[in-house]
Amino acid sequence: MLPNWTPEETHLLVDLLLALLLGALMGLEREFAMLRSRNREGSVSALYPAGLRTFMLLSLLGAMAAFLDRGIPGSYLVILGAVALLTAAAYIMVARQSGEATPDVGATTEAAMLAAFLIGSLVGFGFRGIAISGAVLVTAVLALKRPAQRLAGSLEEVDLLAGLRFAVVALVLLPVLPDRTYGPLEVLNPRQIGLMVTLIVGVGFSGYVLVRWIGPERGLGLSGLLGGLVSSTAVTLAFSQRSREQGALSHALALGIVLACSIVFVRLLVILGFVYAPLARALAQPLLIMFVVGVGLGAGILFYERRRRRQVSSTPARMPLQVENPARLWPAIQFALVYTAVLLLAKAAQTYYGSRGLLLASVLSGITDLDAITLSVASLFRSAAIGLETARAAVILAAVTNTLVKMGLVLFLGGSELRWRAGPVLAGIALSGLLLILL
Repeated sequence: MLPNWTPEETHLLVDLLLALLLGALMGLEREFAMLRSRNREGSVSALYPAGLRTFMLLSLLGAMAAFLDRGIPGSYLVILGAVALLTAAAYIMVARQSGEATPDVGATTEAAMLAAFLIGSLVGFGFRGIAISGAVLVTAVLALKRPAQRLAGSLEEVDLLAGLRFAVVALVLLPVLPDRTYGPLEVLNPRQIGLMVTLIVGVGFSGYVLVRWIGPERGLGLSGLLGGLVSSTAVTLAFSQRSREQGALSHALALGIVLACSIVFVRLLVILGFVYAPLARALAQPLLIMFVVGVGLGAGILFYERRRRRQVSSTPARMPLQVENPARLWPAIQFALVYTAVLLLAKAAQTYYGSRGLLLASVLSGITDLDAITLSVASLFRSAAIGLETARAAVILAAVTNTLVKMGLVLFLGGSELRWRAGPVLAGIALSGLLLILL
């Protein structure tokens, strides 16, 4: 108990303790990195000028500097300059000690030292929430060194160039597109079409990066799951063709196909959440039910496949998964054309034939592209052109159709074992969607 302390002094003490804890969070990561590097390469502690205690002191110093600035204006800038000089001196010391043996000396720890001081300062100035978030983010960035290096090594130059071109289109060209409707049905908005293309390509590119990062050594199940974020149809096609060449992997290939076709429903929810959250909330239950049905049946395949591998020696269920980079220019143009055509088809069907016409358009569009019809339905629902029940039925019906198309790929292109494993599961997913529409 602190009976002689004023409430303001108590608050200051709490802030000091918070700054100390945030500094410890960042310092623990640096201390762990130093010990790991020492165990791997010998004594290299000189390359890490700051550890747990230094980070705690820097964060505490930042909070104290903020407190002191209240009574002595300008003192904070003086202390900040001193910390910057200390950090620069630490970097020079590390660079000299490393010498020519380590020419690529980074400044990660030194930058983190400045960040620790500034985070402590945020606590002292009263921005506690921002300080906590900043400390967590800094620690995460520090801990991501190895994953970041693995990701950089997995990508090729063409992937980086495609990502840069996509960023230019999204950040430079998209804002200048006209935000008005054109066409006979007044439904084509260049800005909205550009936004939808950017969203789909962005989600697909994120999945593509994950596929390249994880790599094929993680197994066909995980490869299929991540590949479904890019293109579940491509995964289904590739795995079905491979099952004819490697029949021993049919169970693992079936698992990859089922997971790829199931994760699509979560992907749709994420996309709808960005486009129009009310429709995403309305579709959350049916789409998640279809996802759970697929994952549950896929778990049965996994259980059976593991039992079989314990009983019979077989080839490890791994192989490269080749998916195209969705951030390339031509796939983006293709989706823009498909989305525009589907949007016109859906609007025309709804205008001239009502709800039944839109449902028929959903079936036809679901054969080729599930994203395009889903975004089209979201656009129509957002403009109040269709009701909630019609929008729900249209999206689910398109998802059922798309699942049946992938089941057809399995039945016509896959080996006999794959057909008997993946085919019934995909049929079960489609049946669950139909039951949801009827109920």
